[in-house]
Amino acid sequence: MWIPGILGTMINLAVSDAPPATGARLASRVDLTSFFMQLCARLRADSYMLVALVNGQDRSEVRIVASNWIFDAIGLAGNEFIADLVESRLSAAPGARVTPLQCSKAPELPEVLTGETARLLDVLGHAEIFSLKLHVGKRRYYLLFSAAEAGAIVQDSLQEAQMLSCYALSGIPDMLEAAAMENPLSERERECLHWVSAGKTTMDVNAANFPVRLAPGAGARLTIRMKRFANDPTLSFPWEATVADLGNGPAAEKPAH
Repeated sequence: MWIPGILGTMINLAVSDAPPATGARLASRVDLTSFFMQLCARLRADSYMLVALVNGQDRSEVRIVASNWIFDAIGLAGNEFIADLVESRLSAAPGARVTPLQCSKAPELPEVLTGETARLLDVLGHAEIFSLKLHVGKRRYYLLFSAAEAGAIVQDSLQEAQMLSCYALSGIPDMLEAAAMENPLSERERECLHWVSAGKTTMDVNAANFPVRLAPGAGARLTIRMKRFANDPTLSFPWEATVADLGNGPAAEKPAH
C-alpha cells in the first residue's frame, strides 16, 4: 500500500535495509508537523502533542516540542497535568500494552486528573488521551494522541506509530533539543498562565485610574502593577475621577410646591 507524504517516506525508510538517502529525514519544524498530522489521520486521532521532560528544581518540567492542541486546552489543563500523565502508569513503552486516559468518564487516576479538569478536556475535544514513551537519545520524550470521541483512535496502529516516531525523531536530535530548551511564551504570558492556574484572573487597565465596586460583605485581593511615567503630568487627583465614576446614583426629585 502506497502512503504519500513525509509519513510514507518514514515508513519506507523504516522497513528498508538500505541506508537513508541525504535529505530523506525530517528537515524542519514544518516536516515535523506534517509527519504528526499524517500520523493523526492514520490513527483517526484529532490531536497530538510531543513533549520533553526537563529536570527542574523540585520536579520534572514539561516542554512542548510540537502540538496542535489549542492554547486554551493547554492553559486549562496545565503543565503539571501533562507531566503527571506522561509519568504515570498509562504511559506505554515501545511494545507495551497501550491504555487510554478517558476524560469522558470518571477519572481513573485521581493523582493525575481531577473531575473538573476531565470535564474541561472532554469539552475541548480530548475525550480520550494515549501517552506513548519514545526512545530518542538521552532526553525523555512522550507523544500524546487524543480524540474528541472515546474509541475513535485505532489502538492496533498505535504501536506502529510509536515505532515510526522513534525512528523519525532519532534523525533530528539537534532540532528536538533546541525545541525542548526554548520557551515559546513571553514573560507576560507565563505570568498570566501562573495566575490562571491558581484560579486568578488578570486584565490590562490602560488608564490612569479605575474604580472598584464591592458588594456589601464581599472581599477581594488585588495585585496592581503600574508603569511609571506612562502618562503626561497632570494636577488632577486619581480619587476625583474615581468618585465621579462611582457616583451616588440619581438624585431624588424634589416634590413640587
